[in-house]
Amino acid sequence: MGGSVAGMPETFIIDAYNVLRRAVPEGQGASSGEASRAILEARLRAFRRTCEPGTRLFVVYDGEGGIPAPARREKGFEVFFSRPPRTADDVVLDLARRHEGEAGVTVVTSDLTDIASRLRGLRVKHWTAEEFAQHLERRLARRLGGGEKPIEAGGDAGKPSVSTAAEVNSWLGYFGFSGAGPDAAPSERKEPK
Repeated sequence: MGGSVAGMPETFIIDAYNVLRRAVPEGQGASSGEASRAILEARLRAFRRTCEPGTRLFVVYDGEGGIPAPARREKGFEVFFSRPPRTADDVVLDLARRHEGEAGVTVVTSDLTDIASRLRGLRVKHWTAEEFAQHLERRLARRLGGGEKPIEAGGDAGKPSVSTAAEVNSWLGYFGFSGAGPDAAPSERKEPK
């Protein structure tokens, strides 16, 4: 896994369901797909705040049940749902091509047989979902004052350890989401204390 260049904003194009399984495992307070996505997106927003100003995250999901949810956009953080028959892989590749050659572009996917092979030849970095999840955990641990948080490899094929639902809710409050929900506009969020 490559590191970021200090002082330089980055762009992450994220195959979201790949990362979701590693960053929000079952039993971590998410009772539905929508709740899991909300937790992941809150963690990604918190991660973005640990990055250089100007860092962008493009989060891409497959449209569920053949019906895509509306895209959500805020400065530096955009959520896309593919429109069938296109898949999230197609949207990720479109975004990678659109941002190819820009400094600091990283595509995050563990789909090594399809999307990663199609990235070859593009001028973008590639991280697996596991690599990105470890990077995210370290950045969030540093942000919360815990120093480096080791990633525990266990019986779940190297999934990083994930905090409890109470800790995630605490983080949501810490990063300004308390009382407004993770999709609230910045002006609707309460300031952290």
